[in-house]
Amino acid sequence: MRDLDQALVLERAQRVADIAEQLGQGLARLPQPGLRTLSPAGRFVLTRALLGVVRSGVLEDSPLLRQRELEDELVRLLLSLLAPSGAATDGS
Repeated sequence: MRDLDQALVLERAQRVADIAEQLGQGLARLPQPGLRTLSPAGRFVLTRALLGVVRSGVLEDSPLLRQRELEDELVRLLLSLLAPSGAATDGS
């Protein structure tokens, strides 16, 4: 049974890595004026931050997953990580 549990954990980890890689590739293709281009490490941090919130919401069966406010906060997180180094965000 322990081997099966470990296999499931590894399979889920691979799925997360695959999704994160797809998100990272999408981010790499979307250079926008005024936003910094993320390094591979930056894409790793950003994708794991987004996926971590979604994963936690699913595990906790959070009603926030169905609310616009959560999406808005994720967008703020994304924009803060994409802001040029040293740039302040307005928090709105």
